[in-house]
Amino acid sequence: MYGATKAAMTHYLEALRNRLAENRVHVCTIKPGYVDTVMTQGMKTFWLISADEAADTILRAARRGVNQRFVPWRWSLVALALLSIPSFLFRRLNI
Repeated sequence: MYGATKAAMTHYLEALRNRLAENRVHVCTIKPGYVDTVMTQGMKTFWLISADEAADTILRAARRGVNQRFVPWRWSLVALALLSIPSFLFRRLNI
């Protein structure tokens, strides 16, 4: 269900971005990875970044008018890899 919720939010923000473009309103979709917060303390996480680093990256993306940003950017490589797997293989991976 978590993945479905994230996908719904991504599509909603894309529609909002398109709808508001004529009013010169920009919508920046942020897709965060693991950020060093109270929630992640004690967890063994992959590519953990500080809250300050995440905030700086998010602000830079918003100021540059980026439509979508993975934070940190390395997660975009993971997303690209996952998107390149054919559906019939992905179902067998159990990830």
